[in-house]
Amino acid sequence: MKLVVGLGNPGKKYESTRHNVGFSVVDAVAKGPGVSAFHDRFDAAVAEWMEKRRPKVLLMKPETFPAL
Repeated sequence: MKLVVGLGNPGKKYESTRHNVGFSVVDAVAKGPGVSAFHDRFDAAVAEWMEKRRPKVLLMKPETFPAL
């Protein structure tokens, strides 16, 4: 299994800004074939990407700000 994490800032304030480029990349990949819908897990939005004869890939968009 592999994990792809798109970093960004949660909330409407940062939607479609340069602060969410990582979220945009994960969203673009999630539009492809073999990707499930996002669901909440591990304080993040998570989708599973599965293709024939390849390991499963988790696509993740964290929904928390890092602790400083």
